[in-house]
Amino acid sequence: MSVQNETEQRNIFRAAIPRHWPDFTEPELDWIDGRINRLYLAISQKYGISRDEAARQVWRFVKQVEDGATENGKTEEIMV
Repeated sequence: MSVQNETEQRNIFRAAIPRHWPDFTEPELDWIDGRINRLYLAISQKYGISRDEAARQVWRFVKQVEDGATENGKTEEIMV
C-alpha cells in the first residue's frame, strides 16, 4: 500500500469514527488519528469493554467503512 493510500485510508477512518463512537473527544480522535490499532485500544479503555469485544466492534466498523468505500466507487482495499 502506498503512503498516499494509507493516508487516505486513515482520513476515511478518522471521519467515520465519531459517527460510530460519538463519545470520543477531539483530543482522543487526534490521538487515534484513524489508526485501527489505536482505535481498538481507545474503545477498550473508553467504554470499559474487553479487548475481544473492542476487536469485534472495530472489525464491524472496518467492514462497514470498507463496504461504504466500495459503494461510493472507491475500490482500493482497506488494510487493517
